[in-house]
Amino acid sequence: MKKFIKIILFFTLIGNCIYSNAQEKIKSGFYFLAEKKGESISAMDADSTTAFAIEKNIALGVKDFSYARRTTLNTEMIPKECIEIRFTKPGMKKWFFIKKRCVKTKESVVFIIDNKIFCTYSFYFNRSFNNSTIYLILRKQYLEKVFEMVNIEITERK
Repeated sequence: MKKFIKIILFFTLIGNCIYSNAQEKIKSGFYFLAEKKGESISAMDADSTTAFAIEKNIALGVKDFSYARRTTLNTEMIPKECIEIRFTKPGMKKWFFIKKRCVKTKESVVFIIDNKIFCTYSFYFNRSFNNSTIYLILRKQYLEKVFEMVNIEITERK
């Protein structure tokens, strides 16, 4: 009986190790959607159970944000609550590269925090590449949670 219990404990431990490695934490920030599955990791959409392949390397991390604040954008006559993010100088250069690559290749980038995709960006023409500020427009139910998580990561970095 003791041998049976040891075997069950052993396989439970192995299973937990495999599961925790499969659920590795993805760093918060922007990632390019991946074209090849072998060169990617998967991230879940915040609104569904759909998984997307993203590149393994982060394109722009929260470490490249100098600050974040909640604000309201007046777009198309409809005010939208959003998160305004300002980049550090290295972050501005990375954002410039992201936009340039997206315009050239028609790729998209996604914003990930807490291992979930919260928004997607696509750029199809060369417009104001030198912005140091962007606006994350999220569903209202996610706005506060994402804002708090971004600010926690910015604060921890400092």
